[in-house]
Amino acid sequence: MGHYTRTRALLGALTPSSFTVFRLNTGGKRRDVSLESSESSWFQSVSDEVSLKDLLQESRPDVLILDAADLDSDLMVSTARPSWTVLLSPLLRTPESPTIHIHRGDHLPAPWKLQPGNVYALGLDYAIVSKRVLRHRKQVANPIIARTTSRQSRIRIGLAAGSSPSVDALYNFGLLWKSAELRGEQPQALVSGLDHSSLAQDLDSVGVSLSQTQFAGTNDPWHLLKGADILVTAGGQSLIEASVIGIPFAAAPALPAQVEVAQRLEDLGAGRILPIPGPDSRRVVNEILDWVCSEVVSPTASKAPTPPLDGKGAWRATRLIRKTVLGLAGSR
Repeated sequence: MGHYTRTRALLGALTPSSFTVFRLNTGGKRRDVSLESSESSWFQSVSDEVSLKDLLQESRPDVLILDAADLDSDLMVSTARPSWTVLLSPLLRTPESPTIHIHRGDHLPAPWKLQPGNVYALGLDYAIVSKRVLRHRKQVANPIIARTTSRQSRIRIGLAAGSSPSVDALYNFGLLWKSAELRGEQPQALVSGLDHSSLAQDLDSVGVSLSQTQFAGTNDPWHLLKGADILVTAGGQSLIEASVIGIPFAAAPALPAQVEVAQRLEDLGAGRILPIPGPDSRRVVNEILDWVCSEVVSPTASKAPTPPLDGKGAWRATRLIRKTVLGLAGSR
């Protein structure tokens, strides 16, 4: 199990099917997640791939869903011997078994090879979005419009850090903060991540005031982040979830898959890709702040970005998996 929100959404959509989730905890980081066992589900944390291999060998699942980029997918599949494998990370290699590939980018990732008998679902319409995000979106149909009714005394800058923020994302977050301060915007930081103590040190290192910082709970980060006027992140799933809610982003993608998703969402008007830290950084950051202040938090703002996704990625992925496993999938 890799990306928590994606996996939780998929499993929620597959209920009441019987399933087992193995959560691989590495690097000594504790993940505060609210997964509970039931009659049809069993959740267990493992500390290393050896333990995971042993558990897979015992369970022998019919369908194996892999969503951790650093796993040895070939080893996991050869151990579990499932009837079908589902890959949710573009960094995983193609195992030697019938496989369903679900990728949020528009192009087949390099580790994935076209093979007879496999099923491929590409594009943002197959993005798997957390059900918790959909709940927030239902509560506030367009949070950006809700925020434009009156001029705020401060601009809220979000940071989706994950396990730890990338160097570029942290640099640009600090640059946005300092530029907003120079404009007299009284910025407030809304930050999500797994290790708040390390994040506090990171934020302090780029000049962000901790007294003006709120940290999101690890179980439900979007409960806080949905209030941001602009979200800084490296890319990937956070960009998709922000776009579903309607929060504009400033992305600092590093991996090819992150770049691909960020470019697609930028083309749809959902946000802006930040340059590599250098001479152009301050200019781009100021352009982003101009846009946020005029189009997001200004009382005269006439329009807001339209979320380009409908939030049904988990449902689409689940339907594809069911149809394929039941032998009903066509050529799509």
